[in-house]
Amino acid sequence: MPPKNPEDLLDFTFILNSVDYPIRMRRGAIVHEAFHIALPTQFTAGHRLIFRTLDGREIYPDNFLGDLIDHLGIDRVDVFAEPIPTSEGTWRNIG
Repeated sequence: MPPKNPEDLLDFTFILNSVDYPIRMRRGAIVHEAFHIALPTQFTAGHRLIFRTLDGREIYPDNFLGDLIDHLGIDRVDVFAEPIPTSEGTWRNIG
């Protein structure tokens, strides 16, 4: 169920490597939608992202921003970006 007033705008901040990445988004936007706009691509492409409240609780990327504010009282989350390891091997396209 989407949050109340999903089209209203809110201010939300992602914190990555001690740098704030603020964004103004709709209350009905999900974390996954917002971080792609707020964070530099160098930290999102090829990385596993983990979102946590400032007190360490994990936030899932499918949460509505408005719900995070309404139910958890937060408008800032810590982001941890871990590079996804690559592996050598053969590659081929079938089809």
